[in-house]
Amino acid sequence: MGNTILFYIILLTYFFEFEMNTLLNKIRRCEVCIEHLPSGPKPVVQLSAFSKIIIIGQEALQKP
Repeated sequence: MGNTILFYIILLTYFFEFEMNTLLNKIRRCEVCIEHLPSGPKPVVQLSAFSKIIIIGQEALQKP
């Protein structure tokens, strides 16, 4: 019984990590606001496989 529970915990961990990496890649490739940002989109993201909240922002513009 204990091995079965451990197996499911490991399986869920891999699933959440895969989903997290997929989401992170989509956020990094996002170009929704590209026309409004002179230096292009530079998303800043904080997340983990067990996060309840994902923080997503835009990197500050570089001043010349």
